[in-house]
Amino acid sequence: MKELAADGVPVAVARRVLKLARQPYYRWLDQPVTDAVLKAAYRANALFDAHREDAEFGYRFLADEARGAGAGMADRTAWRICRDNRWWSVLGKKRGRIKKAGPPVHDDLVRRDFTAACANRLWLADITEHATGEGELCLCAIKDVFSNRIVGYSIDERMKSRLAVAALDNAVVRRGHVAGCILHSDATPTVAYAQELIDTYRLPVELRPTEAFVRRDAGPYLDPWYKHLAEAYKATMADLGVSSDLTPQQFLDAMAGHKAGDPGMAAVLSAIKSTVKGGIGKLRERPQGTNYRPGERWPALERPTWRPDIRAAVISAARVNMHRKLLKTALATQAGPAPTGSLDALLPIALLSDCAVYPAAGPSPLDVLPYDAAGKPAPGTFRLGVSPGMVKHEGTQPLFWAVELLEQQHNPARHIKGDDALDDGE
Repeated sequence: MKELAADGVPVAVARRVLKLARQPYYRWLDQPVTDAVLKAAYRANALFDAHREDAEFGYRFLADEARGAGAGMADRTAWRICRDNRWWSVLGKKRGRIKKAGPPVHDDLVRRDFTAACANRLWLADITEHATGEGELCLCAIKDVFSNRIVGYSIDERMKSRLAVAALDNAVVRRGHVAGCILHSDATPTVAYAQELIDTYRLPVELRPTEAFVRRDAGPYLDPWYKHLAEAYKATMADLGVSSDLTPQQFLDAMAGHKAGDPGMAAVLSAIKSTVKGGIGKLRERPQGTNYRPGERWPALERPTWRPDIRAAVISAARVNMHRKLLKTALATQAGPAPTGSLDALLPIALLSDCAVYPAAGPSPLDVLPYDAAGKPAPGTFRLGVSPGMVKHEGTQPLFWAVELLEQQHNPARHIKGDDALDDGE
């Protein structure tokens, strides 16, 4: 409009031709960027900063971080902004407008030779979605390469692992003798992540899984009550003085004495942690202790409720998440390029699926974790905080203590709290 007016075209004529009302035009001219647009931009910037610092966070955790930074919003608003900008968690489903198949993970079993000399030697499995008048319907089909016939299938409203298990059971019942048959399908999360590392950093290795196990029952183990427990944990910690808006140093100071303030709330906190650790099929396994010797039978194996298959599924996701943070920490502290780097990269001396022990020049985690000039943690590395997905300080021990445990074939990550530490569900 201004350019047209500069060329001698009256504003009224230009508005009439462009079909613009007078009041909205002058209102826009007076304030080109409205308060709503500006607030949305601030919210998006806060969510992007949180996503860049920790790519594993979903929209709920990103919303918590944004609110801690002063950009208040509802979880649904955070979801909409993340969806519009395609800021997905790296641990969630892979999304893309153009879907491309990933690299084969264990093609060593068939070596890309999809032929068979006789029946029941090579089966192929796949899952597809079909639109119906009542919604999406998922179909898992298993095909025999020799006869090119469907030997088993299953149908469900949701794409869950039980869909593939039911199709496999159906194929086995129909075919009977299937000893030695190879089923070619997708990989487990751990194997897929290993292949991702090989492809990303061009590692000179080949991934060859030797065996796999089918879990007969599966499901979203944590989904039905995970959010409620997470909210209860954060609310209880806030009552004890540990909130999500604390700086790293304030968080360490608050964690040092948060259980001494209110014994009742401390008991509630311990109960919440114990529920998370031991609520899924009695998955919790207490620390083995220094008296354990390699090769001894675990006491948990004698429990009738012991479910190592579900434990493996839960720990698999934690293991992948842990390794992503270990890798980002090493890349943020090394001077050379990946994957070789240099000897100055920060690497742990002991590991568990939920604990890492690092050498440090001082007793505080702030002496270990990499931070930039602005005081923010390096993107994707460990972050101190109370929200799920963040880390806390378990303990500090002298270096010779870890050396002695390693010489005795013990894992320092199991005993970093100290041998006399109470097992309160953490």
